[in-house]
Amino acid sequence: ARVEQSAYGERGRVYRVDPPQSPRGAVALGRWGDELVVFGSEAFVRDSLDRVEGRAAPEQQLPEDLTYGEAYGVIPGAALQPLLRGAPNGIGERLAALASRVELHADAMSDVAIVARVTGADAAGLDDLARSIGAAMAIGRMQAKARGTDQLADVLEYARVERGHSGAGFSVELAIPTDVLERWFAGCGEERAGGATSGGVAPAEPR
Repeated sequence: ARVEQSAYGERGRVYRVDPPQSPRGAVALGRWGDELVVFGSEAFVRDSLDRVEGRAAPEQQLPEDLTYGEAYGVIPGAALQPLLRGAPNGIGERLAALASRVELHADAMSDVAIVARVTGADAAGLDDLARSIGAAMAIGRMQAKARGTDQLADVLEYARVERGHSGAGFSVELAIPTDVLERWFAGCGEERAGGATSGGVAPAEPR
């Protein structure tokens, strides 16, 4: 396979793998200057670059109040179903059926914060789904602690489900403090440097 690239618009480039490696068809990556990377179908990538450079119809662009964080976007609930395949209580299938849209935001300027806001028409169904997700997170946290997978337990410790927003919906929020991230990765560079030797051969023991 080879990667083909071409300029698109004023500052965009589109990268494609030929032949496509995905069983679902061609997948492309788009880059706009040094500020934005988009991944998906080629049509989606080109449409995203059109929006950034103002070529899309006004009604297709995200409202200004949704464009915050280092990464953001709006997707249908069905798009998350493959990621939640095998989740307890049929959470993936229920999300696909109930969520008309999922609004995503990620911010990593200091602490790492990720928010997914789920909205739809069925208020009762979404409220029940929020409870199921909260219960699954609590069970997962206890299982992670029991198995000694401390980092997963930490992630779930900082995750929560918030209900009661205006309209029908809820949000899943994850906020990991910088000091926790530093603790996770403390010593990584030293271990690599300490284990490396010239030519990959360990030094001989002194005699």
